[in-house]
Amino acid sequence: MDYITKPCVENVLLQRNLRISKNYINGTLYTFPTSFMFKCNESDATSRGLQSIPGGEIQVPHCQIESIERLNLTPSGTPLYIRCKTFLVLKFIFRREPDANDVEKTLNRLSRPISIEEISVLNYRPNSVHCLASQRSGWHVFDINIEYARFGVPNSEWIQSWLNNDYKLCPTYPKWLFVPAEATQEIVVGSAKFRSQGRLPALSFVYEPTGAAICRCSQPCVGITMNRSEFDEKMVSCIRMANKKEKSTDCDSALIPLL
Repeated sequence: MDYITKPCVENVLLQRNLRISKNYINGTLYTFPTSFMFKCNESDATSRGLQSIPGGEIQVPHCQIESIERLNLTPSGTPLYIRCKTFLVLKFIFRREPDANDVEKTLNRLSRPISIEEISVLNYRPNSVHCLASQRSGWHVFDINIEYARFGVPNSEWIQSWLNNDYKLCPTYPKWLFVPAEATQEIVVGSAKFRSQGRLPALSFVYEPTGAAICRCSQPCVGITMNRSEFDEKMVSCIRMANKKEKSTDCDSALIPLL
């Protein structure tokens, strides 16, 4: 990424114990788009009688960085404190002050992206010719209509609903929902009102040969007064009837509650 000005800095000191000033290990600090890694010089640690780092390296994702503090210049170099959200505290000492400045600026930029497009997984650009030829924006790689078409949906049992087009019916659901064809708009809305956070039973998967369906939903808002909802019960009944084995007494559809 363009933000990484110093991907590799050698002769960096890592202080193992902050209470003992001379307890440090020499090594190399690498900066990657998703994390930074310190690889210690095991021969240096052994020669001074210090215990090496388990595995010989420490790797920390940028998202775990809580704060970065650069202290005043010392005879050993420029100290850089990195405090992590996992309570890990690292003190690096750089021989050259410009290296400390570059690493501080890079880690601050990578650990605090300004927009979502700056996150590494969304900013990734493949290098292969095949991938570049078909490269598209990451937001358009997944097409919900294509995915449901693999299940043979929509069909006579399941239809696409646009009631959540503005995300007001359920903010945590996609705007395209697939519901039973027998479920009216009144039933869908009523079921959403009876479910926690509006997560009504919506289709997630259909096994096309048998029509067995898996629907996701949240817990019903029954409460201590044992509330019931006519619309929610009708919704569950519509899901059962959407199975191709309509005359079967067994319910071949499954509801998966999302807590």
